[in-house]
Amino acid sequence: MKLREARDSENTYIQVYEQEVMEEARLKRKGALVRESGSIILVNEEDKAFGVDEVVAYIWSICDGKTVDEVINQFSEVSNISRDEVREPIINLINKLKSVSLLE
Repeated sequence: MKLREARDSENTYIQVYEQEVMEEARLKRKGALVRESGSIILVNEEDKAFGVDEVVAYIWSICDGKTVDEVINQFSEVSNISRDEVREPIINLINKLKSVSLLE
């Protein structure tokens, strides 16, 4: 399937390749989690704070040393939600956490 998609256009090939690399790379958690007055806050190394909910905090906490695929599998098992349902939202969340320097 990925080879067929890769033949559609150069842009599609790049997207498929980036997704494969992202799923194989080990994630590294950055920053800290702070619980303050009933709020959950993730603080990156530049001291920028982001209010998050329990689900985001949990996903961030399990990322360290795992591949994206392992995070998806673990969250799917814990939440009893199918892997297919959680895959895209978790990939989007991981990309957001990377963009604000909370994951690398």
